[in-house]
Amino acid sequence: MIRTRVFEVLEERGQKQRWLIEKFKSRGYGVSESYLSQIKSGAKEPSTHFIHTVCEVLGMPESRLFYDEEREQIMKGKSVKKAAVSGSARKEAKPSKGKINVAIVGVGNCASSLVQGRYFYENAVEGQFIPGLMHVNLGGYHINDIQFVAAIDIDQNKVGKDLSQAIFTTPNNTIKLCDVPHQGVRVARGMTHDGLGKYLSQIIKKSKGGTEDIVKLLKDTDTHVVINYLPVGSEEATKWYVEQVLAAGCGFINCIPVFIARDQYGYWPRRFREAGLPIIGDDIKSQVGATIVHRVLTRLFRERGVRLDRTYQLNFGGNTDFLNMLERERLESKKISKTCAVTSQLDYELPATDVHVGPSDYVPWLTDRKFCYIQMEGTTFGNVPLRAEVKLEVWDSPNSAGVVLDAIRCCKLGLDRGIAGPLLGPSSYFMKSPPEQYADDVAHDKVEEFIRG
Repeated sequence: MIRTRVFEVLEERGQKQRWLIEKFKSRGYGVSESYLSQIKSGAKEPSTHFIHTVCEVLGMPESRLFYDEEREQIMKGKSVKKAAVSGSARKEAKPSKGKINVAIVGVGNCASSLVQGRYFYENAVEGQFIPGLMHVNLGGYHINDIQFVAAIDIDQNKVGKDLSQAIFTTPNNTIKLCDVPHQGVRVARGMTHDGLGKYLSQIIKKSKGGTEDIVKLLKDTDTHVVINYLPVGSEEATKWYVEQVLAAGCGFINCIPVFIARDQYGYWPRRFREAGLPIIGDDIKSQVGATIVHRVLTRLFRERGVRLDRTYQLNFGGNTDFLNMLERERLESKKISKTCAVTSQLDYELPATDVHVGPSDYVPWLTDRKFCYIQMEGTTFGNVPLRAEVKLEVWDSPNSAGVVLDAIRCCKLGLDRGIAGPLLGPSSYFMKSPPEQYADDVAHDKVEEFIRG
């Protein structure tokens, strides 16, 4: 008798059978709640069509979702390979070269914290607890195996400089963690498109000259992984760079809220699968930032039986990210990303008028510090009201640097193992808007499972 763990997985993800029925329907396959109940109880065996479709919907292999009850052995999947836990199998795997060659698009505060963090922990001992990192050695890659081989920007004050100088160049204003040795990496002139908004253009002047050949740059430097640190709202610029990444044959980490890995039409995930390349996205989470705190509290309300009625999250800071976000037209995807990251922890819909999540203002003297105010109003036993308020202060850019160091190494593991398309486990843990949302503890376990291979 073939039995299934599908319903356990749905429960772990906080998803209902109705959600699964809708996913089947969107693929042209109609199933009823009665049919699902019979499969769940063991009254019926799942059909081959059902098995293949549910594996595709959940992004998991057949061997993890179905087993032979009589033999108590997990079935060996035929149509869905093990790699589908995090993406599709690619035709040919790249062997590990021992180092991870990284290119950075956008040499701002986040890039500064990332590069500094790599050198700050260069001599970390394996097994040592490092705040903000999952492991010193992740899947065979130490922090110091990361090397920066290319950097791209449009700022006339940064283009042409060595990366070690550019990361400390105005308007960058994040906290200094350590000195960074000369990199031998000249910041290349990139493509602008919509990457320079109304307010940023008041303090950033474009470097003269044309855009360099980005595909050639990535190939010449043997780049393995490209990180996107463009400003919020850079929709067209991000898609232009994605085309360069695909043409150059690199993995991609999308740290901004432009929906590539999570593309609702499936176009960009398909392009990465067809190219045989991994992607982690979209919109990087911080170690402990506004979004993760808000998510955890929302989950707590739900698990303790409190109905969340209304909530807001207001953020303000003094870096160029907040200056850029004064241009409200650039905020649509950012607000969607942050809002969905929070409301995904509920099993019911909050009216749009009862939830507000997003940046509110720019205060220059705060530099790279960020302040967040969260308020949550709910209903408890006996319809008694409950209100929670939180104030959080962080240095914005270092708060996500460790997360990106882990993401880089997971992306390289995807390349090594021949995995293509969105890496679901790493994306769900590292990103606010992944292709599939999980509770944070479940996402963490999925990353550890991915690392183990």
